[in-house]
Amino acid sequence: MRLRFFPAILLLFLFLNGCAGMQVAKKIERSMVAGDYAGALAAIEKDKKQYAGVNSLLYYFDRGALLQRTGEYTASSADLEEGELLIEKLYGTSVSEAAASMLVNDMSMSYTGEDFEQVMVHIIKELNYLYNHDLQGAMVEARKVNTRLVQLADKYGKEAVYRQDAFARYLAAFAREAEKDYNGAYIDYKKAYKAFKWYGKHYGMPMPPIIKKDLLRLSRWIGFDKEYRRWRKAFGDDIPEPSRRPRKRSELLLVVYDGMVPVKHTRYVAAPIKDPDGNPYTLKVAFPLFKPRPPVLSRVRLGLPDGQVAASQLMEPLAAIAIQNLEQRIGLITVKAIARATAKYIAAYQVRKATRSKNTGANLLIGLATNIYTFATEQADTRSWRTLPNRFHLLRVCLPAGQHDLELRLVSLTGRVRSGGRSLKFDLKPGEKKVMPLYVPR
Repeated sequence: MRLRFFPAILLLFLFLNGCAGMQVAKKIERSMVAGDYAGALAAIEKDKKQYAGVNSLLYYFDRGALLQRTGEYTASSADLEEGELLIEKLYGTSVSEAAASMLVNDMSMSYTGEDFEQVMVHIIKELNYLYNHDLQGAMVEARKVNTRLVQLADKYGKEAVYRQDAFARYLAAFAREAEKDYNGAYIDYKKAYKAFKWYGKHYGMPMPPIIKKDLLRLSRWIGFDKEYRRWRKAFGDDIPEPSRRPRKRSELLLVVYDGMVPVKHTRYVAAPIKDPDGNPYTLKVAFPLFKPRPPVLSRVRLGLPDGQVAASQLMEPLAAIAIQNLEQRIGLITVKAIARATAKYIAAYQVRKATRSKNTGANLLIGLATNIYTFATEQADTRSWRTLPNRFHLLRVCLPAGQHDLELRLVSLTGRVRSGGRSLKFDLKPGEKKVMPLYVPR
């Protein structure tokens, strides 16, 4: 009789292992909202067991993003490098895990990251290098972004919704310009402009005015007069005419981390099937979806020494990218989810049939166990890289060399200037192009 209970016990064991959640994510998010990034890192280490096994990649994702926010840029890149290596390693383990997941859910598989998350590994590293004034390192990561995006384009073909990253392109152009590689910078600015047009078409994001100034300035500097006239005709006369030759300009590039990335939730739908005896049955099938949450800011204003005010511009609609990137895969996810739910139901049905006996109580217990298994294990994979921002802005200004203590104003989505203004203190060397982060999680 005891052997009759084994299949049901085994199913429940698989259920418990496949449905272990990442409860630490909520603790991390609370600390981030409070601006306590060191506390968020401490929560990761305290609950490190939750990152073990199939959740290992999220450990490097979260630590890498949070170490950046505590100013430990080299350590941040080191963790993200480990994550990058793990992503490559996990591609070889997917077959056996996929088979096992058909008896539980996708939470039992090693998390390999959403497509956009795999790209963001390199963008966060690119920013780390810029914050550390390592322009060559930043350009290496920019090339890795391009490689990953080409892989995605090959994977999805013409239907790929995330085949360009204008933000990464722009950062690469900025790094090249700082290196005085004006021809290379101009090429990257043109690629960024093309990518921003893609953003407008697919994500409804307006073209950042800053890219227009950059194209006019660089085409003028390197003597591409025909292209300069073409840009001038396309952009109008609102932008002042740039100088013909590069000037030794000191600049600040402020990278604004606006809000927090959407979080995955589970959506359930009903799918009618027939059991092995031909009787109709309705399955509960689970799918993941990113639930949108609004960003925090419309823009950031910076008071300049000459009395003027500069404003940030939206450069990366990360939340929109995340949502559409997942929606692109929903067809394949749907097919697998229905197949998985069907396989689990049939397995539970066969267990009940095989273990049926004259013992009514035993039959009820086995039936209860298999029903719990069938319904409760039907969960979508709701894991994601939750320590990313909702979107990125950039604020780029020329400033005189020297020490600065400038007033920052955070403007909400309603246009209201938030109380409790901040100041931005930094030292700028002659000709330096300084890149600094500003984190606004709430």
